[in-house]
Amino acid sequence: MKKIIAALLAALMLCTCFACAEESAFTFRNGLHWGMTPDEVLAVEGRTEYWDFDELSYTASITELEDLMVSKFEADIVYFFVEGKLACVEIDPALWHEYDAEDIEYLKQALSIVYGEADPNLPVPATVAALMEMSDYTVVCGWQPTEDTYIGIMSNGNYIELGYFNVNVDFVAEMMSVAPTPTPEPINTNGL
Repeated sequence: MKKIIAALLAALMLCTCFACAEESAFTFRNGLHWGMTPDEVLAVEGRTEYWDFDELSYTASITELEDLMVSKFEADIVYFFVEGKLACVEIDPALWHEYDAEDIEYLKQALSIVYGEADPNLPVPATVAALMEMSDYTVVCGWQPTEDTYIGIMSNGNYIELGYFNVNVDFVAEMMSVAPTPTPEPINTNGL
């Protein structure tokens, strides 16, 4: 009887461990998480109208939703997918007006409530830094709530964006990827 109770307790503990591990996965904005498909993202957002940019590269695509509320801002949200899986989300919270210092401070405060204070010494992950080098944006401040997630407020001097990045994705390589060149069939020279 003791062996049965011990086995049941062990099974219960194992189930609890799996449940806790699942709950600790990083989620944001209405339950979004890395690896979701475009259809899953649209279902979570409750939207049927969207812009789709399937031909960003061979492995990457973008879906954009317009006029969503993010905190106190009306925003457009760009979802970046690699091989059909969510890898990055960029939110344009001050899209319809040039931002000011109050907008950045407001976003910092809102994000700090959710993710804790921004770490001024937090290095920008290499995959995100490479993406920033391609654009004219720089990171104003950032958070890293989990090992695979970096959140940054970015600015180009005129506008701000809020980015959620899966740091395990090489965004630059994925955006530049091209379809593999098919190997040509050998030319048949028999009987010539």
